[in-house]
Amino acid sequence: MTKFIADESPDELLSRARRIACFSGSVWPAELSPDQIAKLMAKEWNKEHLQDYKDKKCLVSEAIKMGWLSVRTEKGTKPGKVVKKYAHNHYDEFGRPIPIFEEQQETTTIRRYIGAPACADWLKSRGIKANEYITEWLRVFGINLSQWQTQQEKDAQQAESSKSVNKYQIARELCKAAIRKVWKRNKNVPINAVTNSMADQPELRPFLDGDEKNGIPKRKEKWIEDRAREVKKEMGITSQGGRRRDKPTR
Repeated sequence: MTKFIADESPDELLSRARRIACFSGSVWPAELSPDQIAKLMAKEWNKEHLQDYKDKKCLVSEAIKMGWLSVRTEKGTKPGKVVKKYAHNHYDEFGRPIPIFEEQQETTTIRRYIGAPACADWLKSRGIKANEYITEWLRVFGINLSQWQTQQEKDAQQAESSKSVNKYQIARELCKAAIRKVWKRNKNVPINAVTNSMADQPELRPFLDGDEKNGIPKRKEKWIEDRAREVKKEMGITSQGGRRRDKPTR
């Protein structure tokens, strides 16, 4: 199995890329073919990497088809089959027709090339993370994709953090609404007591047990009591009856 070394030098990356993508020269080419892009994305294209190479090749082809990845096309020709022209009255001594002349036909070809800026735009627009080979190729042509990917990771972390904060805030407000409902039913329910405290009320049971289906994470009695004190202050309630519980919180 091929091993890849982390933090390779630019020269080492170029040397490996030349072999993988089958290009020559002492510098990175300004453009690569779709097949070369796929090979570099897969890091190899044979043996155990063959399926990954095929997947990357489909990925690049689909991007071109959908217009996400811009390409430059170049028309060319390559030798085709040889066509022989015969005359009806020209035969050899064995009666076989003799060709008057032979014509070399040509086949039109279309080659596609992808520049570094177009590749970078595609990766950014589709949120695709580039490996060390693609990142180095883009860097050589002045595109710092590593910086962009680092920012993307930071943005994702911030989004996840905001999501967690939002989830906590929702649970907080739901709990406070349940506490208001309890005190509307019975204004004498104490925040903390040996029995019949706020956390013992059926309206607060989902917060003790947790109800992920409704976005309510499992919380401790102390958390519920803190929310009750917030509601108490908001409602202007001076005190509730009851004696502070001596038993440990659940």
